[in-house]
This record gives sequence, C-alpha cells and structure tokens, in this order.
Amino acid sequence: HLIALGHRNIAYISTDRGVSLSFSVKSRFNVFCDCCRKEGIEPQIVVCKVDHDGHYQIGDVVTQLMSLPQMPTAIACQEDGIALPLMFQLERNGFSVPGDVSLIGYDDSFYTGDIGLTTIRQDPVEMARVAARMTLDLIDEKPIEQPYIVFPAQLKVRSSTSRVK
Repeated sequence: HLIALGHRNIAYISTDRGVSLSFSVKSRFNVFCDCCRKEGIEPQIVVCKVDHDGHYQIGDVVTQLMSLPQMPTAIACQEDGIALPLMFQLERNGFSVPGDVSLIGYDDSFYTGDIGLTTIRQDPVEMARVAARMTLDLIDEKPIEQPYIVFPAQLKVRSSTSRVK
C-alpha cells in the first residue's frame, strides 16, 4: 500500500520484546522487508524499546526517526499499539500524519477506526475457531490435514496514509 502511494523512504518499527506469537511477528517483518526489497527499497528498521511495565518508549522512536539522515515519508509499525501513540508523538513534534508521514499499523485494534489509522486486519475469532477445532481433533486422535494454516489479512485504508509529496 505504501509503495503504491509512491513511498520509497520507508521505516519499519518493531519491538525488542519477546512476544508469545513471535513467529507471526517475525514472518510479518520478513514479508514486509521482502516486499520492499523486491521494489528496490531498503526499509530503515527502528527498534521500539519496551520498559519493565510493558510500555512502549515511543519518544525514543521519534528521536531515532528524527536522527536519520532523512525523515521517512512512510512508517509501518509491527502493531497498532506502537502506531497509535507514534501518530500523536509525531504530531507533537511538528509532523503531520499523513501530510509529512504516512503511518500504518497492524491488528485493527479497538480505536484505530475512530482515530483513522490505516492498518492490517486479521480475523482472530475465526483463527481461534480453527485452532480449537484442530485441538479437538488432536484430542480425538484424528489426523490434521493442514497443520499450518495461513489466514488472509485485509488492508483497512483510513486517513493516516496518503500519496508521497
């Protein structure tokens, strides 16, 4: 989506914490980087530290972004929990979203629609149903035809992304 809008200077914000679904987070990161590189874009990776209480250090992320040789025109975040506070921190530091920087998250969290964050949505309820059915089949010692299932994601375009200026 960001590349289709003309962005070539793209950053990706990830966390430094271990998450229970790290395979999903790593896969998301790898696919994002592969897509960028296929278009001749080397994304700038910025790591968002998490404190002992689990709070994202978004101020440090803004400092890292502003310290780059050139401010990215687009930022993709590992999850909406980073993107939402980042949107406000960018604006507090004089950047317009999406005027100066397009921003995209992942998860389609509760407030993303109200705030206008472009994000990627999965269907966690359907994923849980399938996982529960597979678990019951395993308990009943039935064979699992597809032990690994990739669920489609859906882009929810809202007001935090625009064409590069």
